[in-house]
Amino acid sequence: MGLRCVEERDKAVSLGLTSAILKFGAVIPSPIVFGYIFDRSCILWGQTCSKNGNCWLYDNDVIKYTFNVTAGIFTMIGTFWDVGTWYYAKDVEIFDAELKDVKESDEK
Repeated sequence: MGLRCVEERDKAVSLGLTSAILKFGAVIPSPIVFGYIFDRSCILWGQTCSKNGNCWLYDNDVIKYTFNVTAGIFTMIGTFWDVGTWYYAKDVEIFDAELKDVKESDEK
């Protein structure tokens, strides 16, 4: 998570901010995007009181290709973010250098 690099007093805010970013970036848009894919692939809509109801027949090929391409695109975007994070965080010291020096001096 990111709690090692946050001061003790800011950990609750850090967790809340991380959760909010995840919700706005992944949890909320995914049902909208994939719901749009399913709605777009509908061939036959049911009628309820002269309004569109549930979909009765889907085009399976359109669902199959569109769903998998969309999921693949999101996976590639996530992979690019992971590679960027790895690149920019490769020199970050997770543990304090002072603790390493103390352990090395105790071993001698």
